[in-house]
Amino acid sequence: MSHTTRESLLLRIRTGEPVAWNEFALRYRPLIAWFACRAGLAGADVEDVCQEVLLDLFRGQSSFRYDRGRGRFRDYLYTVARRKARAALV
Repeated sequence: MSHTTRESLLLRIRTGEPVAWNEFALRYRPLIAWFACRAGLAGADVEDVCQEVLLDLFRGQSSFRYDRGRGRFRDYLYTVARRKARAALV
C-alpha cells in the first residue's frame, strides 16, 4: 500500500463526507496502528490510540490545512500518534 497522501482526500474529509472519512480510516488506521506498536503498545492500547488520533483529526478537520511545503502528512500523523502512544504508556 502506498502512503503517498492524496491532497484531494484531505480536502474531502474537511467537508465531513462520510465516504471520504471511511476511505481515510481504511488507508491510515493501519499506519497509525503501526506507529503505536513501534512506540511499545499492543492490543487494546493500539486500538485506543487509533481511535484517539482519528477522533482528533475529525474534530480538527475544519481548521486543518495541509501544506506540503511544511512536510509530509504521514510525518504529521506520526507526531500525533506518537504523542497519544506516549500518553498511553504513562
